[in-house]
Amino acid sequence: MDAGTFDYAYTFPKSKNAHKFAPSQYTVKTYLTEWLENKRPVLKASTHKDYTKTLLNIIEPRFGATLLHMLTRNDIRQWIATVDCSNKRIANILSPLRAALQDAHHDDLIQSNPLFNWTYKRNEHRRRKCTLTRLHRTNSKQSWNPQPDKSGISASHFFGQACAPAN
Repeated sequence: MDAGTFDYAYTFPKSKNAHKFAPSQYTVKTYLTEWLENKRPVLKASTHKDYTKTLLNIIEPRFGATLLHMLTRNDIRQWIATVDCSNKRIANILSPLRAALQDAHHDDLIQSNPLFNWTYKRNEHRRRKCTLTRLHRTNSKQSWNPQPDKSGISASHFFGQACAPAN
């Protein structure tokens, strides 16, 4: 304490006064908005657009009002467990948040990145979805009978029988 290294918020994270002594008063929303703007020059336009959509439309509504230093892995784990999407989509949601939190850590705004070296993965045995066009499907109630095109190659050649709709 004499050396000026005591961190009240870190020592007493559950205290109702912890936010008063926090090194930063950034909320998740404020930080993510600033982070996205700072990343604009170094990200491809499509990546920046995807990050913006993910962070501002998915993460910010849930965690936007949370003080940045109060965001925990447990908060994120509990929330992501309620999200109904595939492991791939979960990874895509968490990826820009992980990058933003890593930058916040490097900038000494948070003690550590709660997502560092952590991924969320649920057991999933989902049936593979097939995205065939109407040209390749006749009617979902009828059996699938792919017809070869002018080259003699049928849709089943590309998509395999696993994509055929069940009778």
